[in-house]
Amino acid sequence: MYGVEQVMMRNVTIVDMTTLAVQFANWRRVTCENVFIHLSQKPEPLQCGIQFQGPGQFLSMRNIHGNPGDDIIALNADDYNCDWNKQGEFAGNDIFGPNVSFGPISDVDIDGV
Repeated sequence: MYGVEQVMMRNVTIVDMTTLAVQFANWRRVTCENVFIHLSQKPEPLQCGIQFQGPGQFLSMRNIHGNPGDDIIALNADDYNCDWNKQGEFAGNDIFGPNVSFGPISDVDIDGV
């Protein structure tokens, strides 16, 4: 989900995802509660649970459980490749577009993982 605000994900089960179960980028005020992520097959690379790319603010997560192939929760302020522009400035653009995965993440509360 890109460019979202006021998102509630509650009482969700995700089974046998191919890659990321859920990815948020450029988000604000996201709540995830009672989420279960399950892989019944052999895990493969990039089978993360819930991934947050910056910029983002105000995240609340409660009772997140399961067995993904990688991180069950990933908080990445600048996980993907960004580029230097022609003026020599660091640009928050990557293969997914502007401000998709580059920026601060703040005001995070996680309980019950």
